[in-house]
Amino acid sequence: MASKSDWAGRVGQEWARRVADMEDWLGPPGLAGLTALGKVRDVSVLDVGCGAGASSRWLAAEGAGVVGFDVSADLLAVAKAASGAAYRLADAAEDDLGGPYDAIYSRFGAMFFDDPEAGWSHIRGHMRTDAKGVIVAWRGWDENPWTALPAQWMTPILGEDVMAPSVTGVPGPFAWGDADYAKAVLAGAGWRDVALTPWTQENVLSMGTDPDPAVRAAKATMTISPVASRLKNASEAQVSAVREDLVSRFSEYVRDDAVWMKASVWIITMRA
Repeated sequence: MASKSDWAGRVGQEWARRVADMEDWLGPPGLAGLTALGKVRDVSVLDVGCGAGASSRWLAAEGAGVVGFDVSADLLAVAKAASGAAYRLADAAEDDLGGPYDAIYSRFGAMFFDDPEAGWSHIRGHMRTDAKGVIVAWRGWDENPWTALPAQWMTPILGEDVMAPSVTGVPGPFAWGDADYAKAVLAGAGWRDVALTPWTQENVLSMGTDPDPAVRAAKATMTISPVASRLKNASEAQVSAVREDLVSRFSEYVRDDAVWMKASVWIITMRA
């Protein structure tokens, strides 16, 4: 699974090259989280794990004063080119974040801290009293067939050990899949009124411009999904077999010239 160092390097570089494809996938749950944050005009907002800046720009357009933090210089370069907010290359779990802020937002940036309770306590220390917060985080591995199904399909080729599901509590996309764990982390870090609301929707899984939507979905899975890292030690023959199998399997999910897969997240609300 992608770690903080991966985001600062290889994964961040790959995502920076695929921003448009990733926004098609991550944009809808992200918007649900932004809506949950409420009115932000004249509100100072800390955007944790801002990536290429789509959420920061949305908040700025709504009248907020936004500072986005990320560990990926490549993603921040994309964010800065589009402007709309201030951005800083830093680890939000450890570095000085400025502030104090009136609100915090994080779209899929909450789950990668090595010590999540310490990290979110550090962040809370940069917030005003009663500051509101929203975190968008993936629910469990099994609740997200866009990654669970390809993992099952790839198991006969790569082996059960390689394709073992990601589990709650291990830094990575699905670290906060269990609601009780997420609540415990945030409560332990001093946040209050923590509530988790499930959000589920079918989104388009796609990357590139191939006319075959199943090929585009396979490319996305093999390039930037949580199961992509399982391929880094695979042989050329295994990679080829995985690609062929994914294209065949995804062809069964094509609708309206796209592969649609269910995405399930938590919309987490809280107060400092």
